[in-house]
Amino acid sequence: MSNTMALGHYGMIKKNICVVLLTVLLASCITETTNPLAKKADREKSLQTSIAATIEYIKAGKIDSAFRHANKALKIDPKSAEAHNALALLYRRTSDTKLEEKHFKLAVRYDPKNAQVRNNYASFLYGQARYKDALYQLEKALKDPTYEKRDVVLENIGRCALKLGDLEKAESSFQRVLRFNTEAFRAHLELADLYFERGDYKEANRYLERFGHLTRHSARSLWLGIRLQRTLGNRDALASYELALRNLYPDSEEYQLYTETIKP
Repeated sequence: MSNTMALGHYGMIKKNICVVLLTVLLASCITETTNPLAKKADREKSLQTSIAATIEYIKAGKIDSAFRHANKALKIDPKSAEAHNALALLYRRTSDTKLEEKHFKLAVRYDPKNAQVRNNYASFLYGQARYKDALYQLEKALKDPTYEKRDVVLENIGRCALKLGDLEKAESSFQRVLRFNTEAFRAHLELADLYFERGDYKEANRYLERFGHLTRHSARSLWLGIRLQRTLGNRDALASYELALRNLYPDSEEYQLYTETIKP
């Protein structure tokens, strides 16, 4: 009786050991299967955290801290387009144009479909007066239908087109901007200027008035308003624009041009 119980107890122990071993084995298999995924997720999280920190430190003007986080991001992933983009923006703050362009080029190489990177690179090229190159980058960025700032890209395309003397393309781009964002005040001003130069004063006035409702007038917009109201013969509106330019921007180039036109 006792031997039978002992054998039964031994059998139960053996069975429990097998269950434990099987559980450990399965846990080991699960760990080996999921660890690479968890590691990859942690790596991506660290990368994005470092990139975000770089951008925030750039905004705060803390250049040393920004460089530290940017270099950390590149160590995590040397082929991260976002990391190279952040580093390019950082070199913009230090006025190192060679390294800024180097990292923009790397960002485009590693993620050619990244519209934000191309738009940022175009901004650099525009600042270098390389308008054709900037336009190329912007048109590539525009091909991404999911990019949330397509109105910004179109506005920049319009600005490049103006510099290149392509007024038709500029007008078309600014009109498309307003289809994406009816409150894009810069597009309203550019269209007002385009229509004024074309001699379509009624349309120019419409866009300029809309610009004035959306944002505060600039010296440029007030000077355009003065010339426009003179042409239309609107004395009250003319006086309003003249007063605003005189009071708000007495040191501007536009005010100097205005004073030259009223000399006897």
